[in-house]
Amino acid sequence: MWRPSIERRLTRSCLLAAALLAGCAAGPNGRDAEDAHTPPAAALERFEQAVSALDAGELDTATRDFAEIGRSYPEYATPLVNLGIAHGRAGRLEEAERALREAVERAPDLAVAWSELGIVLRRQGRLEDARAAYDRALAADADYANAHLNLGVLCDLYLNEPEVAAAAYERYLALAATPDPRVDAWLSEIRARLGRDERTARANP
Repeated sequence: MWRPSIERRLTRSCLLAAALLAGCAAGPNGRDAEDAHTPPAAALERFEQAVSALDAGELDTATRDFAEIGRSYPEYATPLVNLGIAHGRAGRLEEAERALREAVERAPDLAVAWSELGIVLRRQGRLEDARAAYDRALAADADYANAHLNLGVLCDLYLNEPEVAAAAYERYLALAATPDPRVDAWLSEIRARLGRDERTARANP
């Protein structure tokens, strides 16, 4: 069963809001952690330029700029999350993992860093490590929708755990501000498959 990937990335609007310390995250369960680990407004112009380069697919420029921001602000983690995303989009998975592991060292409570690390680990074929990273993301923020989505994709397509995938998709759909409509179809497919399995088990005790 094939799925187009919709594992989520930080969006431009969210990144810029975070750079302004304006609440891309807020509230309990680590929601304010993203603001705490994003460079201050003094770095906004450089941060915005790096995000624009990432959006435009200028991955070498984005990689250089996020790395420089990360060095300039060693107490902040978000530049390293974006550095990991840039490396990942370029197919440099080892470099992506290094950047994201440094991000979670700087900010163990930053759910997006753990979720992005999980994506990289999944792409490396390290499925149980990816699951552990998603679990860490949800431990940091149980309401982080994208971690639920990524866990659902992992359990649906790679780990053959449809019950866990269905629960993760349900939670994603409940939490996401604008959930991807394809996830509804995937959830329906899993429910139908589980229903057929249950009927088969009853017919063949």
